[in-house]
Amino acid sequence: MNYPSYVTRSAALVAAVSSLAFLQDAKAIQFDISSVPGSGIRFTGLPAGHAEITFDLGFSGHMFQIDNVVGGTGSATGYEGNITGIFDMGPVTTVTLVPLVETAPVAGTGTFSIFDGVDTLTATVAWVEATSLKTIISIATLGVTGNLTSVSYSGSDPDLLAFVAGIDETAVLSFTFPPPGKSLAELTAPGSRATTYSGNVVSTPVNVPDSGATLILLGAGLCGLSLIPRRFAAK
Repeated sequence: MNYPSYVTRSAALVAAVSSLAFLQDAKAIQFDISSVPGSGIRFTGLPAGHAEITFDLGFSGHMFQIDNVVGGTGSATGYEGNITGIFDMGPVTTVTLVPLVETAPVAGTGTFSIFDGVDTLTATVAWVEATSLKTIISIATLGVTGNLTSVSYSGSDPDLLAFVAGIDETAVLSFTFPPPGKSLAELTAPGSRATTYSGNVVSTPVNVPDSGATLILLGAGLCGLSLIPRRFAAK
């Protein structure tokens, strides 16, 4: 039997919004990480106001650990991972003098990985920018921000699977050198300096309609179907 086009359109709308009504609101998942004993972020001064950024291997054979999971089951808590690669920081730009705020671009790509005991999550990491804040009491707080791409994982851990399922992964690390501290410009001077770090990596999920939007769409579809008997009766 051939139905009028408005029947098929209304039925399709109801089918679509009915399936959406069962979707849960997606949430971002965040891994709070910190360097393991023996590991740290290292700055090696280069000519022309640049510095090489690398990450030291810790005593456990890895570089960082997951201390906490936000938005997940917590199954990944305690996993360890690595950040490998050589990254170039510079040139440094002074934003303000009091307090001293500096920024610098960071170039290069490396590999970010998390080991679940059997399988390994891997991603390409690209640090984008470094920032430092040095106050009048000479304590410098620094940070680097970056993006993760080409994330892959063949294991079964629910937190790592949720992380891979996201469409946008970012990473932020923060660290402080002991007094008198170090600014970005000071880290580009000759020599090698390392310190511990902490931070987080976040995976933002695919957006889905919230419950309110779903109900509105569902109501619209039902209203469309309610007109069908009347139109048939009028013929």
